[in-house]
Amino acid sequence: MAMPSTTEPTQEPTDECDVILQGGTASGVIYPRALSALAARYRLRGIGGTSAGAMAAAVAAAAEYGRRTGCGGFAAFETIPEELGRGGLRRLFQPAGATGTLLDVLLAATGGDRPDGRTGAGRIAGGLAAAVRGYPWFALAGALPGAVVIVLGVAVAGPWAIVFGAVLVALLGLAALISALMINLSRDLPENSFGICTGLSSGGAAPALTEWLQNKINLAAGLEAGAPPLTFGQLWTAGQDPDNQHDHETDDLAAPALADPRKRSIDLRMTTTCISQARPYELPFSARGFFYDPGEWRRIFPAEVMAALEAIPEPRTPETDDPQAWASDRDQAAAHSPGLRRLPDAELLPVIVAARMSLSIPLVISAVPLWMIERSDSGPDGRLDPTGPRRFVKVWFSDGGLSNNFPLQIFDGALPTRPTYAINLQSFPPGVKPAGDEAENVEWAHGNADGLAPKIATWPGRGLGAVLGFLSAIYTSSSSWQDTTQLTFPGFRDRIVRVLQTEREGGINLAMSDETIQRLAERGELAAKMIMGQFIEPHYPPKVGGQPTGSGWANHQWVRYRALLSVLPAWAVSYGRGRALMDRAILDNPPSYPFRSKAERQLAEDLDRAMQQLAQVVADADPKAVAALTSRPWPVGAIRRVPQL
Repeated sequence: MAMPSTTEPTQEPTDECDVILQGGTASGVIYPRALSALAARYRLRGIGGTSAGAMAAAVAAAAEYGRRTGCGGFAAFETIPEELGRGGLRRLFQPAGATGTLLDVLLAATGGDRPDGRTGAGRIAGGLAAAVRGYPWFALAGALPGAVVIVLGVAVAGPWAIVFGAVLVALLGLAALISALMINLSRDLPENSFGICTGLSSGGAAPALTEWLQNKINLAAGLEAGAPPLTFGQLWTAGQDPDNQHDHETDDLAAPALADPRKRSIDLRMTTTCISQARPYELPFSARGFFYDPGEWRRIFPAEVMAALEAIPEPRTPETDDPQAWASDRDQAAAHSPGLRRLPDAELLPVIVAARMSLSIPLVISAVPLWMIERSDSGPDGRLDPTGPRRFVKVWFSDGGLSNNFPLQIFDGALPTRPTYAINLQSFPPGVKPAGDEAENVEWAHGNADGLAPKIATWPGRGLGAVLGFLSAIYTSSSSWQDTTQLTFPGFRDRIVRVLQTEREGGINLAMSDETIQRLAERGELAAKMIMGQFIEPHYPPKVGGQPTGSGWANHQWVRYRALLSVLPAWAVSYGRGRALMDRAILDNPPSYPFRSKAERQLAEDLDRAMQQLAQVVADADPKAVAALTSRPWPVGAIRRVPQL
């Protein structure tokens, strides 16, 4: 396939695209060259990701900011694969004090501590060896009774004493190591915000994950490494008229980039999971409901980030909130023990804060604590006393991949105005080895009848492996069903490119060799170029007796248009039926949410009239035409109102 023509990524292109990056821990090495390839052809307008994808998205957004402002750019990406080689990737994951053994055991037990991995037996042996090194006194205490039996029993029982003593050494030693591991988990992990690594360095000269990422974001943006961190507001207004900026002191919201997401110069979004509420959130989110404890956050964010956060003034009172209640929340938060500060407004939030909240890999990277007001103290009428006592509760935010690891729809509207390229990460099928040509280790939909089939999980038919495999499949289904259903859906499947990996590539393999890292980086670059080629070059209609004339982008627009038309009739009919049942008294005297102005009411009436007309169009249409329109493209979808994350 011919690759699309590109310009240097330091020269700003005129075409725009959005990018979505899936999470995958060490698989993030796939993204730097992929993003550089995309940036050579497009301005990166919307950039979204989860976990490791959020890390790459943050640096890409910063690089786009640097390119727009003429201070930085995508050169910061070029050295990332080399930086993460020679053990650099492993050095980013620095355990905090007593949690070091937990990381050693985890990596050994998964084979992630060696470039070539470990076999099943090797993982067990490696995990035990790491536990013995980490808990030597427990191992010695557990083995001591068996050793005593061997020494004292040889004269009485002969060789049987050795056998019996060896069994005791193994059983009691294993029990002691398990006890030590459980003590370490139950005591030290919660104290470390439920993570082995906080993301900050543990006394060494090398920066840890959060510090390295913050430095990389600032470098890509053209800022000094120790300067105040890049904020979302800076991204939103990058390259725009500096006089058209948000003035926090005067509550000036006239800047279009802040008032309307569609007008943001660079729209960076990420996902995180509030495990306390069992729900995902899109970042950056509103400050109105969240507070943070500066003391807790100093353990997970660099000093310059905390200094910038604490210098940000109190967020303004939203128009929909009671100013008296807002001020009471603030005052009671400050008086709380520990003292709490309200999270900044979205435009003033440092990018590194959102990225860190998205990449809180469960048990590996510490979760991020925030505080909320529990609204159970409202009065009999359901309203909160504006100045009454507040009850603050801690809520924990962990990895975005727990709830939404591939947020492909994050920038979607009714119809697309620019391409969205999404990079999906997947394992090779069992028994399949990577090809020598990295281009063959990448998959994408070549036509409307094509798609990326979801990975089919398999497990043994009996034994402990069967139970563990079944439980693993249950967890994967509950957390990834939304991600996998997108792979074959019209208008989704054609913008996804899948990068395949072996079990020794990406994931938790922190000790990958330099050669493996470079292969993955090259695979990512080829993936980006191939999906661009699919969109830019003519492929449609399928070649039958002549050359195709339609590009993948043109076909994508048409498929999205057809897919939207296929679901509109059902939506219109349901609106018409529900609207017909509404009593006129409800419309004239609504029980809640009344229109606040004549203009608002007029707009609502115009929209209502248009929807009823649409419902009538469907009702008057030929039933066969409706059936034909709503049956393709397959599989069909549905319109429904869903909560904003």
